[in-house]
Formats: sequence, structure tokens, C-alpha cells
Amino acid sequence: MKKILFYDDVLVFGGHEIMALAGIRYIIEYSDLLLDFICHEENKRLRLALENLNKRGDRIKIHLIKPRMLDSLEIFFARNEIAETRRLMKGIDPDVAVVIQGRIEISYQGLVASKKAGYPTISYIPLAHRMPSCLAGRKIRRFRDMKDFIYVRLEDIADRYFYGLPDKFITISKDMKDKLISNGAGPKIDVVYNGTDLSGLKIFNKADSRERYGLNKENYLAALIGRIAFSQKGQDFLIDAVSEFRDSLEDIGFLIIGEGPDKQSLEKMIAARGLAGHVRIIPWQDDLSEIYSAVDMLVIPSRFEGMPLVMTEAMYYRLPVIASDVDGMAELLPREWLFKYGDREGLIRTLRKVRAGDNTTKLDENRRLVMDKFRLERFGADFMRAVTGN
Repeated sequence: MKKILFYDDVLVFGGHEIMALAGIRYIIEYSDLLLDFICHEENKRLRLALENLNKRGDRIKIHLIKPRMLDSLEIFFARNEIAETRRLMKGIDPDVAVVIQGRIEISYQGLVASKKAGYPTISYIPLAHRMPSCLAGRKIRRFRDMKDFIYVRLEDIADRYFYGLPDKFITISKDMKDKLISNGAGPKIDVVYNGTDLSGLKIFNKADSRERYGLNKENYLAALIGRIAFSQKGQDFLIDAVSEFRDSLEDIGFLIIGEGPDKQSLEKMIAARGLAGHVRIIPWQDDLSEIYSAVDMLVIPSRFEGMPLVMTEAMYYRLPVIASDVDGMAELLPREWLFKYGDREGLIRTLRKVRAGDNTTKLDENRRLVMDKFRLERFGADFMRAVTGN
């Protein structure tokens, strides 16, 4: 193998891109392979990250594209778009193409084009939930909703086709491997757990960190860190729980750190429920060290996840993590730290129980686990082995 092509046509820069770049950095440092990367010209954070990697020796040739965003049904009729991507790939002529997919419905133009070009194709994918499960709870009230429901069902059928395309999958947990298999993925599936960049995590004095953000020094603080998107991350579910049980949370404060499409709706919810004294929103921080140092607990009330980076980072800081009983959280966290998504009473009960308990042994075990199994160096080596086969 001499040349690897990476493909990612998304407009947003998320945790999966961060991990893929960490894997690429390892390949640059420990091999002489040539690397090409096709990315969306408007994803400025991804472009900048790739350019920064090139400062290590100009090892990545970057190809900018501006594809028309297609859903999984439109792509069956997008012959021109697929042909254009295929021609670009043929010009690069890699030994293998790695398509970076947050979900199977993301970057599948690259997936289809790579297969049509005849290249061995790997999907690096953190989430393998079927579309209807991601939209669970949506009520059908109007004819338009029924049409949407039918369309989603058709997309789910189309996804089965896409799951059958890659020659190999790289995913981030055993739970996701099981989901891939149930969705019709082939037998070649490598599990490569996310790695935590411990060099970038600093531990600060709690009182000083709280003072910097103007936080109450006496309250017990629980943080929800991540993109503000109700359909996945569940910030609205947390607000509902805090609102219903506020009388039992007098000395507990909540921080929500992030940006996203539902930020304004979240602000309105907090104001309408009179929760300004309980819940505060802080903009996203590229360096979360002082946030982790300031809080007492991490809350992950997500409907679905992969293996959240914030979870392993919180484990490094010896913070208890309470979470929905799904995906990577269910695989990694103690059962008594988990609650059922949508169970508001269960969330609050779990929070209060974990706060009151002696978690010393679990917290020590979690930190050791992060420093061994979830080190960034181990991720890099496992990622390169999964991509190259050696």
C-alpha cells in the first residue's frame, strides 16, 4: 500500500472528524504512506486542521469540493454527482479509500463513488442506528407527518443498501459493531475505541475555575457538554427533568456547554420554566479543562450516541458520569450510573444517588482505564492497523 484517500464532505466539524485527524496524524508520523483528503470547501475548521497537519511535512494533498447535499433516496438518481466524484477519485488513484461517516447517511456520495471506481472501501463510522430509531417519539399528527414517516421508512430501506457497500467498517464500540451486523454490514468490522488526548487536559483549582466563569462556589454542579441538538443530545429532556423536580435540587446547578441549532429554543425553555437560577448556558470551549475542573459531574441524557469523547475526558478528571442507558455509555459505565432515556424521575434519582454515594473506587478505575485503553497513542496505532492491515 502506497496511497490512502480520505473522504469527508460534511459542512460541520465534529468529534468523528477529530478522531479521524488523530489517526491521520499517527499515520503521518509512523509511515511513509501518501495521503489525499477530499473535503467540503466550506468546512473551514476541517480545512484548517488538515493544513495544520501539513505543517509536519506537507504529506496530505487536499482536494476541495462543493457537492450538492443529497439524501439517501436522491443519490440513486444523482448520476452526474457520483460520476464527478468518481472521476476525482480516479485521478487520485489510491490503494484504499476511507470514507469518514458520522452515520451511514453521511458522505455516502464518496462511498458510492469509491465502489463504482473499483477501490477497496472502508467506512469509518461511529453511529449505526437505524433511522426510525433516531426519530423515535415523533408523533404523527398530520398528513405531512405521515408523508415524512413513509419517507423515513424508505430511507431506512435505502440504508440497508449503503451498509452493504463497504469492504470493511471501522467503528468505535462493540455495541456499534453489533448494530452494524444487524444492519447488514459485512463480516470485516474492526473496533477502534476513541482516544483521549491527555496532553491537552489540564487540571485547575476548582474554586479558581468557578470564579473565572462566575459560578456559585457552594453548589454541586452537573455539566452537559455537546452540540445543542434536542433530537440526539437531549438538552430538552434535561430541562424537563430539572423543571419537574426543582424542589429537590435546591443546591444543585446545571451547566450546558455548547452551540447548535436548538440553542435559542433551549434559552426560551429555561426562561419559560423560570430555571435561570438552576441552569446556565456557556458557549463551546475548544479547551474544556477549566470546565471539567469546575464541575462535579457530567450528565449525558442523549437519545443515542457513539462513544462520547466528553465521557472519557470526564473519566480522566475523576468525575462521575450519569447517562442514558444506551450505546457507548451502557458499554462503559457502571449500571448504577445509568437511567432510561425519557425517564425524568430516573435521571434525577440517579443524579442524587451517585452524588450521595462513595464513588472513589469507580472513579479511580475509570481514570486508569482512560490512561490505558483510551489513550490517543493507542487509538492512533489501532486506527492505522485497521486502515492498512498492518
